[in-house]
Amino acid sequence: MEIPTKVKICGHEYSVRLDKNLFATNNTGGKACANMLEITLADGDFPESRRAEVFLHEIIEMIKYTLQADLDHKDLSAISEVLFAVIRDNDLDFRVG
Repeated sequence: MEIPTKVKICGHEYSVRLDKNLFATNNTGGKACANMLEITLADGDFPESRRAEVFLHEIIEMIKYTLQADLDHKDLSAISEVLFAVIRDNDLDFRVG
């Protein structure tokens, strides 16, 4: 998956950037900031599938924030893993035409 530089989530446009130091400093593959409208993904020796799943995870984090959903991080991680698998395993493309 080619990670876009911008993504729209719930009416807001988030910038998406890669950070070579993110994993080393935070031991995480990604982070999202609703106030700054930014998603940051770790840049480095990550498999393409892991980076794509982390990107989906951060998108779901911002949806959770917008909805003020009571969803703990463990459950959110499980949702992003299985949703990613369903999309990827079935070559789903939700565009019309």
